[in-house]
Amino acid sequence: MVAVLYDSNKKLIDQTIINSRGEARFSSLSIGAYEFHIIQNNGDENEKQVITEKLVLDGTKASFDIFMTNLYPELVSVNQDIPTSDIIENVNQNKIDLLTNDSTYTVNDNSTTSKLSCNCVAFRFDDVQNFWLNDVQIKVIDTFHEKNTPVTIGIIGNHFGKDEKLVNSITNLVQAEFDIEIANHGWEHENFAKYQKDEQSDLLKKSNQAILEILGMSPTVFIPPLNSFNEDTMSAMSENGIKYFSTELDESDVVYQVSDYPIYHFPEGATTGKLNKEISLFEGLSHEETFSDILTSIENYGFAVVTMHPQEFSTIKDGTYSNIINQIQVDELESLIETLSENNIDTVLLSEINEKSSIATNTPAVPQWIKNNAGRWSDKQLSDTDFSKDIEYLIKTNVIEIPDTISVGTNVSEIHIPEWIKNTAGWWSDNLLSNEEFTKSVQYLITKRIIEI
Repeated sequence: MVAVLYDSNKKLIDQTIINSRGEARFSSLSIGAYEFHIIQNNGDENEKQVITEKLVLDGTKASFDIFMTNLYPELVSVNQDIPTSDIIENVNQNKIDLLTNDSTYTVNDNSTTSKLSCNCVAFRFDDVQNFWLNDVQIKVIDTFHEKNTPVTIGIIGNHFGKDEKLVNSITNLVQAEFDIEIANHGWEHENFAKYQKDEQSDLLKKSNQAILEILGMSPTVFIPPLNSFNEDTMSAMSENGIKYFSTELDESDVVYQVSDYPIYHFPEGATTGKLNKEISLFEGLSHEETFSDILTSIENYGFAVVTMHPQEFSTIKDGTYSNIINQIQVDELESLIETLSENNIDTVLLSEINEKSSIATNTPAVPQWIKNNAGRWSDKQLSDTDFSKDIEYLIKTNVIEIPDTISVGTNVSEIHIPEWIKNTAGWWSDNLLSNEEFTKSVQYLITKRIIEI
């Protein structure tokens, strides 16, 4: 789903992907009135929705809860007026959280639409640092050792090394050649997208160097703090020998090898905890809930990355986290690991996902020049006739599949593309839609004869 924000004059402010938790993030918003639109377009006619909500930012709150029902109107332009009947208020289904923060991101598009067939899970333990819930951190990591299960841990470079108890525990596991992988989780757990490329590179370098001096290994995995990264981050990672990175699913299309960089992206597909908004603290999930999300991720992407934090395994005491192990949640983690084994799902290090996978290319590659043309067409720099040729190419090369009942004309002038579809082409060009999402949306529109051939 895509979230689109307009000001009170219907001027486009920004647009972003809604993540797997139902959150959309916008940054640097001024006080005033806005229109918030939700567009779902997964290629299935029963999943196409257009919802709108009026918002007023007065500086007193940074997040809003918005609700939507299962409406199935025809896909329309977000620039068109949406009927009053489609304005949804106070319906307790499919909640969408609108968060305002400073996270920004861009990512290069992958040159092919592909799926990894790993049937595997990588556990990612974030926020490892000195003196903070260290007994809890050690217990979680030791649980993986006891269960002989690989784990990737994200260390905050400038906050690691002084806690002798924690350092010795991790060092012993490294020296024992246990499958523990050390990931760079930033220097100060900073928002990387706020820094220039050279500054980002320096932060990665300092953190890698600190970890190397303490543990004798330089990370090749990066977990961007706050899930924030941009094009400069990609370049900085490449300069520092980072080959893999992992964020929330919403921070990028599900790209595996990022074009122009020898870097793989393996986003989160499940978690072991979630935020309890009533008390503003993270709480652990049952192993059944996490396992269900794992199965969904494997079905959709061929693998699952499970994100964990120390807070989820801490006992909440006096309204805050304590350095007391929550044995119930540790037991849930053990049950989750056992459930994976019982279901013949492999556990691997995050950096091993691609190595232990075969890539099944389900859709022919979408040439980059077509994507560039989509952006030019969206900006009215390319005529409808010229972009029709690109649609025809995608059809004839089977990138876009259409029913046999629809015949493809040989004259490109017979392909009529409605003006409002420029929005979708623009989102695709700006990396707000994946290749698969764009081609499926065009396929749907042709099938429904919204695009006429």
